[in-house]
Amino acid sequence: MSSVRRNGKVRKRLKRRVLKLQGNLCAFCNTELNNSVDSIEFQPTLDHKFALSLGGDWSEDNLQILHGFCNQMKKLIYDEDFVSLVIQYEYII
Repeated sequence: MSSVRRNGKVRKRLKRRVLKLQGNLCAFCNTELNNSVDSIEFQPTLDHKFALSLGGDWSEDNLQILHGFCNQMKKLIYDEDFVSLVIQYEYII
């Protein structure tokens, strides 16, 4: 699915499907995602749980939607640690 990177229509469809699967919630902070927000920090972004550079792929299982800010925070920590944090966060709620 490497052509996904270059195909904006396919990316948008994937983003919509993953957003629906997540119940319109950010996978990191678990708050509502909103496309109409002006601030880029709160715009929904398509993210790979495991980066393409680390062997991740474009499968829906490897994709998630995050706020722009949450996506930047995720980049500060390892993807594996991020997944652990999400799992722990889900158990806390």
